[in-house]
This record gives sequence, structure tokens and C-alpha cells, in this order.
Amino acid sequence: MAFNSWFRDLSFFRKTAVILGTGALVAGATYSVFEIQRRRNLACGGINMESLKNIEDIEEGEKRILVLGLDGAGKSTLLGCLNSLQAPDDTKPTEGFNVMCIQTESVTLNIWEVGGTENVRSYWSNFIQGTQVLMFVVDASDKERLGEAKTELQKLITDKRLKNVPLILVANKQDKEGAMSVDNLQRVLELNLGDRAIYPLETQVPIGGEVQGVNKVKELLEMLPKS
Repeated sequence: MAFNSWFRDLSFFRKTAVILGTGALVAGATYSVFEIQRRRNLACGGINMESLKNIEDIEEGEKRILVLGLDGAGKSTLLGCLNSLQAPDDTKPTEGFNVMCIQTESVTLNIWEVGGTENVRSYWSNFIQGTQVLMFVVDASDKERLGEAKTELQKLITDKRLKNVPLILVANKQDKEGAMSVDNLQRVLELNLGDRAIYPLETQVPIGGEVQGVNKVKELLEMLPKS
């Protein structure tokens, strides 16, 4: 009530100044929150923030890997155990994108994982430029969504920016009942890769269970692309 009375007694010009000042304060606070969140999303080990503004930039001794797949395929859980080779206790679905860095003896792996929900897939193409290795993860036990996975993968491999980029096809969740083998998965997806190299793998990363195939994923990410 006191504020209303004080504001009502102000002249037109002073009222305008208060409104504009308040708007600037709100805008500044909103920008600050957005900037903090942006920096959190881009934070990745020793990578300089400025270098992430252009995802096409690849420094010497670094390798850029793009990890895609439908939501629920297990991308985050799989990547979460690359270092320890143990499944993480809990993994939240990726709503936007994550950047993960793994330093090996020979190279720094800059791994870009993008969420797989339908609304996020429309942004996949924004992350393609500069990709040196493409990894596509499929829930091999979810046969009802294989057609959906096939559609999305076909879009990717026909993109000219990914021409000749090696593909790691991961048939994940092999611990689930009825999981399809990676050979059968390749046939269902009808991959026509031309000269592109494909590396099919079977993985499982159950929480509290036995992890399989993850060490091979890490070896491939470090090795590819072959010179």
C-alpha cells in the first residue's frame, strides 16, 4: 500500500524512469541467469569457454565425436561409464546437450551428446559440422521404436557434412530380454553406407549389473578415424 501511494504521487517522467529502471533490472537478472546456465552447459574439463562458441573448431590433438540416438537409448549412461567402466548410480535424461572430455595418452576426446526427444532432434543438424566420428546408440530391446531410429539415422548418413565420417552403431541394452543382436539391427536399419566405415558394437550398462562392450567403445573413439 505504501509503495502504491508513493508511486501514484510521482510525476509522469519519474514514473517512466522507475518503470524503465525496473525493466532493466529484470532484464539484467534474466540475462545473468541465462549466461550462468549457458556456461554450465558448455563447461568441459579444460576446454576454453570461448573455443566452444564455434563447434567447428578442432584443436590439434583433439577429436570431435557426436553421440546421437533416440531418447531412452541409454546414451548418457553409456558415456557415463567410459572412464570407470562401471555404470553410474543414476543418470538423468539429456534435455539439451552435454559436452564431455576424456583425455587419453594420444588425444583429447571432445564428446558432444545431444538429447534424443522429438523436439530436440530438429537441432541435431546444428551439431554435425566438424564431426570426426558419429556414434548412434539404439535400444536394441525396444523393437517398437526401431522404425523411428531408422528414420533418424538415415537422415544423418545422407547429410553431406557426414560423408565418409565413420559410424559406430551401438546396439545397447543387451541385458534386456529380447534385445536384438547388432547384426540383426543393421539389417533392420537398412544401412546403405557406401564408402563409410561402420563399426557395430553390442553394449550393456545396467545399474548394479555387469558392464559389457564399453571398453571397446572407448578404444574405437580413441582410434577413429583411421588415417
